[in-house]
Amino acid sequence: MLLRALINECRSDVDDLVEDYLWTDDDWTAYFNDAVNEACSRAHLLIDGTTASICQVPIVAGTGLYTLDSRVLAVKRVKLSDQTIPLTQSTWETLDATVLDWENLTGDPKVFVNESKTELLLVPKPAVSDTAYLRVARLPLVVMTDPDNHSPEIPEEYHRGLMLWAISRAYLKNDEDTLNLRKSQMYEAKFTAKFGPSVSAKAEKMRQRTPRDARVRWRGFGF
Repeated sequence: MLLRALINECRSDVDDLVEDYLWTDDDWTAYFNDAVNEACSRAHLLIDGTTASICQVPIVAGTGLYTLDSRVLAVKRVKLSDQTIPLTQSTWETLDATVLDWENLTGDPKVFVNESKTELLLVPKPAVSDTAYLRVARLPLVVMTDPDNHSPEIPEEYHRGLMLWAISRAYLKNDEDTLNLRKSQMYEAKFTAKFGPSVSAKAEKMRQRTPRDARVRWRGFGF
């Protein structure tokens, strides 16, 4: 759906159909950008393995730590171009418990760690330069600015769900004709029922660490 159609439906829901509007187009556009980011953060609605600027990382021999695009929420899969099997996801704690002096190993990477959103660690450090191909959960590529030409990047089946967050934010506008904390909380609760709870920093860290964490067999490295 175009952002314009979503804004019109929101105006109908909040009974703001007569100009001068209580909430401007710019207000609603900001609310919907916030809504799509919130939905993606909670539910990982955008999974991407093809956007080169985000999903292809140049690997430098001897370097194990890489900074990812700021829109990356979590890395789901890593595969190097010269390897046939994707890397196994692990954690710092698992490496410390199972691999002696892993920080100083160099060779063919076996695992990746993604405990912070935009940090990717390969272990061992790659011995040769390569390209890592990622599959990630991410935020939208483009910030919506034009209601008549932009639409949310997430699947259309979720577009109307974004209205719940947008209206919740609208009722927080600090004006005597717009501020309504009870209605804001009601719409936010409906949004949470659809997309899941807000992800705390602690929960986000656990979510990034949990998938595919495994003990690594370091064959060929003397362990």
